[in-house]
Parts: sequence; structure tokens; C-alpha cells
Amino acid sequence: MSRTPVSLRLTRAQIAFLRRHAEAHGVSLYQSSTRAMEAGLAALAGASEPGAAEEPIAALIGELLARIERLERLADRALYSAAAAYSYARQAALAGARDAKVLDDAVAEAAGEAYRRQRDLARGGS
Repeated sequence: MSRTPVSLRLTRAQIAFLRRHAEAHGVSLYQSSTRAMEAGLAALAGASEPGAAEEPIAALIGELLARIERLERLADRALYSAAAAYSYARQAALAGARDAKVLDDAVAEAAGEAYRRQRDLARGGS
């Protein structure tokens, strides 16, 4: 390691910060300045590696996208099952019914009550 003198122009706020940092850590102003310089250089060196910080984030985003896709498929299957159950119940009920409108209203009301009941249970209600 070779020594190279460096001269910096600091603002009053930066000098005050370095003094507080030096007092808090029990070091001289010079040592505090050196540590700040080393930390800054380390931060710059870490930031200059292309993609170093992006890889874990990309992996997490990929995992989230896969989970969202599974949830979408599950929601589609649940919707299809509910529609099939509704159609089956309607057809079974229409076999003996004379007025389809009255039957549709009754099934819609019962389905709405069942939906609200299940939604309230899922939200922790009773």
C-alpha cells in the first residue's frame, strides 16, 4: 500500500458530521475522515459490480410471478367449479319448476347469502 496525500473540501455540515462521528467512536477527526473515505469507496466498488444486487431481487420476482400464476389458475378453477355447480343446480331445479325467473331469483339470493357468509368467515367474522 502506498500513501498518497489527498486534499478534500468539505462543507460545514460534513465536517460537523465527521466530528460527531469521531466523538461517538472515540477516534480522531483524521481517523473518522479516513473511515468515511474507506466506506464511500467500498460503497462505490460494491455499486459498480453490474447485476450483483439485482440477482437476488430478480430471483424473488420470478418466485412471486410463479406464485401469482398458480393463484390465477386456482382462482379460475374455483370460478369454473362454482359456475358448474350453479348450472347443475339450476338445471336440476328447473326440471320441476314452471317459472324460470322466480327460480333464478331464488338461486341468486341463496348464492349471495352463501357468498357473504363464507366471505365473513374468511375475514374472521362469525
